[in-house]
Amino acid sequence: SQSQQLQAQAQTQSQPLPYPQYNIFESSDQFIIYVEACGVARNTIEIEVNKFDAQRIYIKFNYDQDIEDGLHCLKRSFFVPKDEIKMLIQLPKSFDPDKDAKVELLCGMIKISLGKLEKPITKKFKIY
Repeated sequence: SQSQQLQAQAQTQSQPLPYPQYNIFESSDQFIIYVEACGVARNTIEIEVNKFDAQRIYIKFNYDQDIEDGLHCLKRSFFVPKDEIKMLIQLPKSFDPDKDAKVELLCGMIKISLGKLEKPITKKFKIY
């Protein structure tokens, strides 16, 4: 019935997502990535890029939330895993790994700024 479908849809929408969400923005000279990171311990954030794979960003971090003994969760809409979070973000275009990157922790968001690659690196080969 329609009410069962609506109820199932509402339950699906209220389930916490297993990984932090992220947004990718592009300006004329850089990419800016915002990663949801409410409750993340600043000293656990690790971000890696590879010069030879300049479209991928690897991110690792841990949440810093100790729940007092004796508390029972009545509603969960914010997922706080105890294990280390490992993410791979694929950018639509290459960034320049030689330009300075900037990483900030802002009000529950990790902000990553990466310079764009000015010209794609291409190489032509002759067949002999």
